Amino acid sequence: MSFSLGQGEILGLAGLQGSGRAALVRALFGAPPAARGEIRVDGAPVRIAGPRDAMRAGIGLVPEDRKTVGLFDDMDVKLNVCMAGLPSHSRRGLLDAASLRRVAGRMRDELSIKMASVDAPVRSLSGGNQQKVLMARWLAIRPRILLLLEPTRGVDVGAKQEIVDLVLGLAAEGFACLVSSSELDELLQLSTRVLVMNRGRVAGELEGAAATKDQVILAATT
Repeated sequence: MSFSLGQGEILGLAGLQGSGRAALVRALFGAPPAARGEIRVDGAPVRIAGPRDAMRAGIGLVPEDRKTVGLFDDMDVKLNVCMAGLPSHSRRGLLDAASLRRVAGRMRDELSIKMASVDAPVRSLSGGNQQKVLMARWLAIRPRILLLLEPTRGVDVGAKQEIVDLVLGLAAEGFACLVSSSELDELLQLSTRVLVMNRGRVAGELEGAAATKDQVILAATT
């Protein structure tokens, strides 16, 4: 497959379970890396052998399962928020707690994350607020490309709309967002274009008036 993602664009990735869309997103983050193919950022090829390479290239990933592969459940909010940029919060090998609290507090205010304090255990937050913490982890270091797998899974209706609005706002700021979701209504609301995957291949590219639920389902199942 071959596709492009532009600055300020939200590219949707649709497809049935097992279509390969989640594997594609993980491969872009090097978790695990693609066996072959080429990834370019600003037209220049980048080698992504693992998440560290992806982060250096300005790519962040919000995974689909925050409890098992996203959050550090036994840590507090500030450490979860600052984990992607942890080296910038250390001095002589020791973490600077004041720096962690400052950044986590800023992200709490920007994303309206409800919590007792940034020192509270992340497991004490609601599902929607935990998902915002995952988003905050990357927004704290401002990646250029944000990959989102099932960004509203397991959150209530109000939090879903807040996350949708947040992603729309990120695109307006110039972030390039690739969103893989099984929630078709949400995906169509978010996306500038939608790629439909079927059996590991792109089976259709839809945009504008052509991007409807019926057309997505047709491409995903034939």
